[in-house]
Amino acid sequence: MKPRTSWAERVQKDATPVVKPLDRRFAGHDVGELMLISTSKEINARIRRTRPGTAITIAQFRERLAKSSEA
Repeated sequence: MKPRTSWAERVQKDATPVVKPLDRRFAGHDVGELMLISTSKEINARIRRTRPGTAITIAQFRERLAKSSEA
């Protein structure tokens, strides 16, 4: 059995974000809509740029991440 990958290893992994069409409904989006599959580094960086004390919903976070990645 393959050992589990730690979060630190995932963040360090070099990967590129991918934009894919949805094959099923997900998070309020319909089949066929495009969805950004982000990287751990990108998510981590975006979270760290959010000012302390700022409230943001998951939907807002996803939207901002997609816009910053031009998806």
